[in-house]
Amino acid sequence: MAAMVVVVLGGLMLPMRPAAASTCTINVGGKWAAYVCEYGVTRFDYQGRDHRFLIGSDNHDVWHIWENDDGTYSDWTSLGGTARSGVRYNISGANNEVLMIKVRGTFNGCWNRFYNYPGNRGRWTNWYDQPDPPGDAFCGT
Repeated sequence: MAAMVVVVLGGLMLPMRPAAASTCTINVGGKWAAYVCEYGVTRFDYQGRDHRFLIGSDNHDVWHIWENDDGTYSDWTSLGGTARSGVRYNISGANNEVLMIKVRGTFNGCWNRFYNYPGNRGRWTNWYDQPDPPGDAFCGT
């Protein structure tokens, strides 16, 4: 778990980036990425293909790589954000077509993005902050 640094400025508390974290690297299909070791790599099958998510070691954004139809891998793609946890996911919809990812983000909020959401097929939605229900362990650690 990363430590939160808080700066007090004239009575106003401003959260800062967590203390420096360890950096790990991963090679997926010949594509390298550096990530925050403490948050790990989230790997799962979605629509018959391998998908992986990690938190970049440079600025804590969420990165994604996926298996193409021919078995090769896409390039690592930044989904933005500023994560303070590993990536959690959920797959839903009538045909398991909607992918949701969640991370603990700035100000300890629970931030979500959806892929293939109705009205947004084939694309990611923007990040949005969703209040945590009491006892919700799904958002991230």
